[in-house]
Amino acid sequence: MSFFTELGFELVRKYTPCRIHVGFEEYASYKFHKEEGPWLIGYGSLRLKGRGILPFTRASREQVENQLWEDLETFSTRVEDVVYMPLNEKKKAAVLSYAQSIGIIQFKDCKLLELINSRASKTAIIKEWSPFIKKNYLSNPRLVERRRAELDLYLQSDKEVPLLVEHKCRAPRCLLNIATSFNGSPQQVKAIEFLEKELMKADPNGKVINKFFTMWTEPYHCTGSRSAFPEADLKDLETLRYASSLIPLETELELSGKSQDQDSAS
Repeated sequence: MSFFTELGFELVRKYTPCRIHVGFEEYASYKFHKEEGPWLIGYGSLRLKGRGILPFTRASREQVENQLWEDLETFSTRVEDVVYMPLNEKKKAAVLSYAQSIGIIQFKDCKLLELINSRASKTAIIKEWSPFIKKNYLSNPRLVERRRAELDLYLQSDKEVPLLVEHKCRAPRCLLNIATSFNGSPQQVKAIEFLEKELMKADPNGKVINKFFTMWTEPYHCTGSRSAFPEADLKDLETLRYASSLIPLETELELSGKSQDQDSAS
């Protein structure tokens, strides 16, 4: 699956300035530095319709956006070559925007890429990505907003989760949507089904799970900071944590039971 997504395109377009507007939805060529470097147009494109940019090149808004789309499709293949871990669509979009922002050369050697490829914890990624923790972003309000938007998107779950086996959901709101590294394997589906079963025993009215999804989908007020929810709400989630702690035990018991059955059969 391609690393390029429409969501990534929209994120880059939103936070990349489109230059230079000369009126009537027309854009003129420019140089990033007054006397040095190549001529660019629109969102920083080096080409337009397959041709190089000249000093008097003009383009419509539609043309520069189409060129940005083409540029990102090409750029995404270079990002894909250095990101080794499987990512969902939202994570791909966030990483693509980050890489486009700093350039592919810097991205190849950046710490964030190292963290993603090494399956680092969510906390480690937040510390590296959050503009409220990385103080070097604070001098540029637009960059702060872009990093916040990228990180918020990276931390979101997919609305749809691909499955390799049938899932018999036992909860009013499916817990597959909160898996941060879900791959649809039978083992993961079985573990989540057990979690849902135990959760419904402890919380038959669905109060805790509804509260959890409210917190999960709440926009970040300050990425990298402590949750904006009251401490009482956080304590209510102890039921969910308890149920999830039982998954390894249940899996171990089932595996041991299967091995005993096989021994007796032989």
